[in-house]
Amino acid sequence: ILVLTIVMAGAVGCGKDEGDLDSSQIKVALVHTISGLGDKSINDSGLIALQRAEKELGVSYTNVEPKEYSDYDAYFMELASSGEYDLIIALGAEQEEALMNAAKSFPEQKFSANSFEVGEQMDNISCQSARWEEFLFTAGYLNSKLTTMDVLPNANDQAVIGVINAMEIPPQTRPVVGYICGAKYANSDVEVLTSTVGDFVDTNRAQELAIAQYSKGADIIQDFCGKAGYGLLNAAELSKGYVTGAATNLNEKEPDLVPFSTLNPIENQIFDDIKAVQDGTWNSQTKYGGIEDGLFTMYYDDTNLTVPQEIIDEANTAADKIVSGELVLPSTMEEIDKWVAENCE
Repeated sequence: ILVLTIVMAGAVGCGKDEGDLDSSQIKVALVHTISGLGDKSINDSGLIALQRAEKELGVSYTNVEPKEYSDYDAYFMELASSGEYDLIIALGAEQEEALMNAAKSFPEQKFSANSFEVGEQMDNISCQSARWEEFLFTAGYLNSKLTTMDVLPNANDQAVIGVINAMEIPPQTRPVVGYICGAKYANSDVEVLTSTVGDFVDTNRAQELAIAQYSKGADIIQDFCGKAGYGLLNAAELSKGYVTGAATNLNEKEPDLVPFSTLNPIENQIFDDIKAVQDGTWNSQTKYGGIEDGLFTMYYDDTNLTVPQEIIDEANTAADKIVSGELVLPSTMEEIDKWVAENCE
């Protein structure tokens, strides 16, 4: 009973009442990460997917926001044990252990893992993952060019850029690999500084890491650390540097500091998985997305800074080589040097 109280207290949104449903309608639950709604990233995308499913499919939903990592087990177990939901959705790799525990305890319950893959294939878990190394390739290319151009007022003449991620997990490290490869493909002599916050919410730690990178010559840092990334904006203002966004549209947040963001509209993947449940076509196969599928899109609006069209065109041409298979990106840091030697002048 105590666990049920915790779960229901965390329910921040709900679709249509059960009495309004007909036999074709389903009920879905989504468990957010502790970054919570308002992150302009994975959590907000999850809510967008639920709202779209409610409007277009007549789906009823429950939306819950854990406050601590330790809450995940209670949420998944209680939602699954209720027997009310046709699909329970997890929103990030930090939830994997709790998701797996619930899936093993309730093998008839359908689960969805968005933005990550589970370590053990199970018949009741579908995964919507990505070719993560493609995520920040274009951003790396652009930042590598921008750092030595005159288009950003405070840019120095050093070929140094940075990237800060949240955690050392594949959905976080593989985009960093892609970022470095994109940067090196644009300029093999560029130096790419890397740092890891340790979680998705520590803005103070993210700010400290960013200030350190700016002090080492980086004038543009790629944000890839969730809500903690707001600390990078503080650091950029203090250090007269720049930030580029990922998943989060930082352009409109700080238009004088952010020349572009790379968006990741995962709401389309979530919606498709909900629809598959309703259509009776749901399965436990892992579905991948990347540049070719429009999962990673560049956004240049809502900023007072201008990225020259010629380097946008160059970056898009490089990205097209990934789609065609001419460029095959590595997925680990250990493979980068070999890839650069084979692909970069």
